[in-house]
Amino acid sequence: MSRMSWIRLLPRSRAYFLNKLGGIELEGYNIVGDGTPAALLPILTGFHEEELPEARRGMPNARPVDGHPWVWKEFESHGYVTAYAEDMPGLGAFHYRMLGFKEQPADHNMRLFFLAAQKMFSKSASNCLGSTPRHRIFMRWFEDLFATYTSHPKFFFGFHGEMSHDDNNPIQTIDEDLMLFLERLDKSGHLNSTLLILMADHGARFSYMRATKQGKLEERMPYFSFRFPPWVKQVHPQLIRNMEINTKRLTTPFDIHETLLEVLTYSGSGLGDISKRAISLFKEIPKHRSCNHAGVTPHWCACLKWDTLNKTDFIVLSAVKSTVSVINSYTKSNRKTCALLRLKNITSAVRYVPTYEDYVAEHKLRQYIQSFSQHRERDYLDVNQEVYQVSFITQPGNGHFEVTCTLDTSTGKFIVASTDISRVNRYGKDADCIVKTSPHLGPYCYCKPGAGTV
Repeated sequence: MSRMSWIRLLPRSRAYFLNKLGGIELEGYNIVGDGTPAALLPILTGFHEEELPEARRGMPNARPVDGHPWVWKEFESHGYVTAYAEDMPGLGAFHYRMLGFKEQPADHNMRLFFLAAQKMFSKSASNCLGSTPRHRIFMRWFEDLFATYTSHPKFFFGFHGEMSHDDNNPIQTIDEDLMLFLERLDKSGHLNSTLLILMADHGARFSYMRATKQGKLEERMPYFSFRFPPWVKQVHPQLIRNMEINTKRLTTPFDIHETLLEVLTYSGSGLGDISKRAISLFKEIPKHRSCNHAGVTPHWCACLKWDTLNKTDFIVLSAVKSTVSVINSYTKSNRKTCALLRLKNITSAVRYVPTYEDYVAEHKLRQYIQSFSQHRERDYLDVNQEVYQVSFITQPGNGHFEVTCTLDTSTGKFIVASTDISRVNRYGKDADCIVKTSPHLGPYCYCKPGAGTV
């Protein structure tokens, strides 16, 4: 959910969180990639998916995600009890198109409960298990953990998606329950020693609103907030002051990971180092920080100014042609089942001209990224490059894509990174012939008639 959707749909719990508990919201929080894994991996590991060992289903040498540097492992090494929970096992953040966890990831794992419980969902009312709303079971699980480990340090991570995954509007039904959940945690005293985070992974990716400029921005700016025990302000006043300043600064999931590590090894509340991709929010984020400083490519940056182009310009047509060719290359080895996509029409085109500071920041980011083992091409900038963003519809299937590509003016060729291609309408059952074996290709595949389901 976007921050704006949270404001619109969860007014009571948000008011309680801000006014009663003294929560702090990040107003400039910007995602760094597409979908839930791209939102959570930087928070929970400190890395992009392509910087980590291959874990996607159907890919050579892929393996489960157990070996990723999960942040809760750091907390475990400091004596913390850990818990991990998701409520939709079939669409798990690291199980749907990745191989998931082979071993239990934390001391407590709610996935096992939902795998067993989902067999009974068809016999229950919508979104319920028996007569109990499933989101209440989710909340109660965490309350039970708090009550069980009253004297232990704890790291709990819960990701609830059922009430907002396909449509944000149903989330309104849990507003009061979320408020009461927060109230119970507060009155029980559990929040006296807890850094509480309320967050979302991203804004709506496929709704009718996503086709608007407002929807595009909201996808990139999800809700993220913190609540500290009141005593923290007395002991570390500058830390809280920095957090308040940072609510108006550009922040990313990488910063959240750095902040979590700082909970374990607090290094002070000075000025953040802008040369680093990740800055702890306990330090002041420099005011002039840009997306390039923060490792956010132009495709995902909500802070850029784009100049509108004529959809019939030669450069626009060339950009779209190159992009469609790249998309088709992803499904080339599956051409017996996936149709060759063709351009139907172009819906919009814009151009971004970076500043000199952007080039300098991007050069430093390039050097940093190239140190990782699983490096893949991203949209780097240099003085011979121009950045374009095109939106178009393909056929068959009416797939709607939004793509940021880079023109190398010295060669006239476009660079298209897979991480900068967004499918902005649902592909539904169009990719059923491939989605089980190669779910990462779902956005790009339109199954030929008779291809069946793999």
